[in-house]
Amino acid sequence: MSKIKHIVIEEKSRPLRHLIGMILNYPGHHQITEVENHKEALSVLRAYKPNLLIVEYESDGVSGLDHVREIRNGKAGCKRNIPIIVLTDPKKDEWMEAYMAGQVIEAGATARVSKPLSLRKLFPVAVRAMEQAHEEHVPKLHIVAPFGFSRFMEEKAPRLMRFFAPAEKLS
Repeated sequence: MSKIKHIVIEEKSRPLRHLIGMILNYPGHHQITEVENHKEALSVLRAYKPNLLIVEYESDGVSGLDHVREIRNGKAGCKRNIPIIVLTDPKKDEWMEAYMAGQVIEAGATARVSKPLSLRKLFPVAVRAMEQAHEEHVPKLHIVAPFGFSRFMEEKAPRLMRFFAPAEKLS
């Protein structure tokens, strides 16, 4: 990821938007645009053609999945193949978590990451999504839960690994 990537974060909570921005700008070479709602996100998507969009599963009763479907169907007036990561907030219910996972992938999202967020969970997924995206196909990365470092992190970013805490210390 040598060139600067533009990432749009659509999240209603300002502190969480800042946290996501800090996680994704960890190496310090991305342009981060934080927006509060769907309408603002669409304006940015149309104007700047960013490399990644991060949306909430649901925000104030508005479905992030509808937002994903609108983009993938070409009705949003922006780049259809932008990688999209949907943030889910499981309510400690395994059935609901499985349901959300299916809904996210069916809507056309590139990946799903569960809250609470951490550098270990979000950063590798975002980097992989941006690197694998191309003109005609956005790959599906079904990320259910963090279970150690991804192969990408081990192969592509060995220097960063020393900054990640072991899984036992994250709880």
